[in-house]
Amino acid sequence: MALVLFTSQAIGQKKGKVDPKDVTIDSLKMVNTNLAAQMDSVKMISDTCAAVYHRVYTAIKDKVLKHDFDPAMLPHIIDSLKTVRESAFAGMEASSSTLKDSITTLNTQVATLNATIAKMEAANADKEKLISEMKQLKELLDSGIITQEEFDAKKAKLMEKWE
Repeated sequence: MALVLFTSQAIGQKKGKVDPKDVTIDSLKMVNTNLAAQMDSVKMISDTCAAVYHRVYTAIKDKVLKHDFDPAMLPHIIDSLKTVRESAFAGMEASSSTLKDSITTLNTQVATLNATIAKMEAANADKEKLISEMKQLKELLDSGIITQEEFDAKKAKLMEKWE
């Protein structure tokens, strides 16, 4: 009976202690949450750029062409509009220079934002994989399948991949 009482107290004390590995896993979860928030803000910026692109399309459709057109033809339409504009406003080149290539600039910004989103999604996937592998190692250690030294070696190897 005393043995059962002593064993249950020892197990209770072991559960009460905070394992540094759990702290590491928790900090990785926090980093993952922060990256998810950043990814959401980048998506919001990307959506804003898409809205600007839609406004440009709508303005050209309503005020210039007066009918719907294929958005894939937008570069050709813009080129023809640039030609007409440049011939009509040849003397006002300084004031019209700010209007040149606005669609190209927007497309470049959207491509940059999409690349940023892709990088953040890849980093998020890598972090999830690292967290999963750390949990598996911890379970192996807790179940006695691997020793503390093996755990430390495998953990160090995982952290090298992360950095």
